[in-house]
Amino acid sequence: MDQTISDSKFWLEKYTKAYKENDRKIGEMQGEFNGRLDTIFFQLTRRVTVDDMKKNFDKLNDMLFIKFKQVEDNKQAVRDMLNYQKYFYPMQMQAIVGENMMNLEAAMKDQAFV
Repeated sequence: MDQTISDSKFWLEKYTKAYKENDRKIGEMQGEFNGRLDTIFFQLTRRVTVDDMKKNFDKLNDMLFIKFKQVEDNKQAVRDMLNYQKYFYPMQMQAIVGENMMNLEAAMKDQAFV
């Protein structure tokens, strides 16, 4: 009977040690697993989704539309200024020169030009 009790104690201690060792290993694996899951979840929160990209492109599209509209307005303003200088400025200069010539003619006769 003592032999049976001794054998039982031996196997009980052996299984207890193996159980504790397995429990420790499972704890380590669980910790590593949780750490990796946390890393994955953190990376997923930083990842840009398709909806985020659509929203960003919509905002960019709106900004670029405004910028291109401003550029087009500036181009039109430059075109208008060039047309003014090309067509109307010479006529104004001609009128100014003509008016000055009349003033000169009136001044030479000592008359007031009206």
